[in-house]
Amino acid sequence: MNPRTANALRILLGSAVALLWIAGAIVIASLSLMGTLMANDAGDASATAQTNMILLVLGGQILAGTAGIPLGLSIFWTSQRKRLLRLFGILLICGVLAIIAGVYTFASNLPTSP
Repeated sequence: MNPRTANALRILLGSAVALLWIAGAIVIASLSLMGTLMANDAGDASATAQTNMILLVLGGQILAGTAGIPLGLSIFWTSQRKRLLRLFGILLICGVLAIIAGVYTFASNLPTSP
Protein backbone atom coordinates (compact mmCIF):
# COMPACT_ATOMS: atom_id res chain seq x y z
CA MET A 1 0.00 0.00 0.00
CA ASN A 2 1.16 3.48 -0.80
CA PRO A 3 2.40 5.27 2.37
CA ARG A 4 0.33 8.36 1.55
CA THR A 5 -2.80 6.22 1.23
CA ALA A 6 -2.02 4.44 4.50
CA ASN A 7 -1.58 7.78 6.27
CA ALA A 8 -4.86 9.07 4.85
CA LEU A 9 -6.67 5.93 6.00
CA ARG A 10 -5.18 6.22 9.51
CA ILE A 11 -6.34 9.84 9.71
CA LEU A 12 -9.85 8.87 8.58
CA LEU A 13 -9.99 5.95 11.01
CA GLY A 14 -8.72 8.07 13.90
CA SER A 15 -11.24 10.79 13.17
CA ALA A 16 -14.05 8.24 12.91
CA VAL A 17 -13.11 6.64 16.24
CA ALA A 18 -13.02 10.03 18.01
CA LEU A 19 -16.33 11.13 16.48
CA LEU A 20 -18.10 7.85 17.27
CA TRP A 21 -16.80 7.92 20.85
CA ILE A 22 -18.04 11.48 21.34
CA ALA A 23 -21.39 10.73 19.69
CA GLY A 24 -21.88 7.74 21.98
CA ALA A 25 -20.94 9.84 24.99
CA ILE A 26 -23.50 12.48 24.01
CA VAL A 27 -26.23 9.84 23.75
CA ILE A 28 -25.32 8.35 27.12
CA ALA A 29 -25.09 11.79 28.76
CA SER A 30 -28.49 12.86 27.44
CA LEU A 31 -30.11 9.67 28.73
CA SER A 32 -28.29 9.97 32.03
CA LEU A 33 -29.41 13.56 32.45
CA MET A 34 -33.02 12.42 32.54
CA GLY A 35 -32.16 9.77 35.12
CA THR A 36 -30.29 12.16 37.37
CA LEU A 37 -33.07 14.75 37.17
CA MET A 38 -35.71 12.18 38.12
CA ALA A 39 -33.64 10.38 40.78
CA ASN A 40 -35.13 12.37 43.66
CA ASP A 41 -38.73 12.04 42.55
CA ALA A 42 -39.93 11.09 46.03
CA GLY A 43 -38.06 14.01 47.59
CA ASP A 44 -36.20 11.76 50.04
CA ALA A 45 -32.78 13.30 49.47
CA SER A 46 -31.90 16.95 49.79
CA ALA A 47 -31.81 19.20 46.74
CA THR A 48 -28.12 19.83 47.41
CA ALA A 49 -27.34 16.11 47.23
CA GLN A 50 -29.21 15.80 43.95
CA THR A 51 -27.50 18.85 42.49
CA ASN A 52 -24.09 17.50 43.49
CA MET A 53 -24.96 14.17 41.89
CA ILE A 54 -26.06 15.83 38.66
CA LEU A 55 -22.91 17.93 38.44
CA LEU A 56 -20.56 15.06 39.28
CA VAL A 57 -22.25 12.54 36.98
CA LEU A 58 -22.47 14.88 34.00
CA GLY A 59 -18.96 16.22 34.65
CA GLY A 60 -17.67 12.66 34.73
CA GLN A 61 -19.44 11.88 31.48
CA ILE A 62 -17.88 14.95 29.88
CA LEU A 63 -14.44 13.77 30.99
CA ALA A 64 -15.09 10.24 29.73
CA GLY A 65 -16.52 11.62 26.49
CA THR A 66 -13.48 13.78 25.79
CA ALA A 67 -11.29 10.70 26.30
CA GLY A 68 -12.21 9.72 22.75
CA ILE A 69 -10.18 12.60 21.32
CA PRO A 70 -6.76 11.31 22.42
CA LEU A 71 -7.89 7.79 21.54
CA GLY A 72 -8.61 8.88 17.97
CA LEU A 73 -5.39 10.88 17.78
CA SER A 74 -3.35 7.88 18.92
CA ILE A 75 -4.36 5.95 15.82
CA PHE A 76 -2.47 8.20 13.43
CA TRP A 77 -0.06 10.15 15.63
CA THR A 78 2.30 7.25 16.17
CA SER A 79 5.15 9.27 17.71
CA GLN A 80 2.85 10.36 20.58
CA ARG A 81 0.79 7.15 20.86
CA LYS A 82 1.98 6.17 24.33
CA ARG A 83 1.31 9.62 25.77
CA LEU A 84 -2.10 9.84 24.07
CA LEU A 85 -3.19 6.42 25.29
CA ARG A 86 -2.10 7.36 28.80
CA LEU A 87 -4.15 10.57 28.55
CA PHE A 88 -7.11 8.53 27.29
CA GLY A 89 -6.86 6.21 30.29
CA ILE A 90 -6.54 9.07 32.76
CA LEU A 91 -9.56 10.91 31.34
CA LEU A 92 -11.66 7.76 31.27
CA ILE A 93 -10.74 6.73 34.82
CA CYS A 94 -11.30 10.24 36.20
CA GLY A 95 -14.68 10.36 34.46
CA VAL A 96 -15.78 7.01 35.85
CA LEU A 97 -14.60 7.97 39.34
CA ALA A 98 -16.56 11.24 39.17
CA ILE A 99 -19.69 9.31 38.16
CA ILE A 100 -19.21 6.89 41.04
CA ALA A 101 -18.66 9.79 43.45
CA GLY A 102 -21.84 11.48 42.24
CA VAL A 103 -23.97 8.40 42.73
CA TYR A 104 -22.38 7.76 46.12
CA THR A 105 -23.01 11.35 47.20
CA PHE A 106 -26.70 10.99 46.36
CA ALA A 107 -27.12 7.50 47.78
CA SER A 108 -25.41 8.37 51.06
CA ASN A 109 -27.94 11.15 51.67
CA LEU A 110 -30.97 8.93 51.26
CA PRO A 111 -32.72 8.07 54.52
CA THR A 112 -32.34 4.53 55.76
CA SER A 113 -35.47 2.43 55.93
CA PRO A 114 -36.57 1.22 59.39
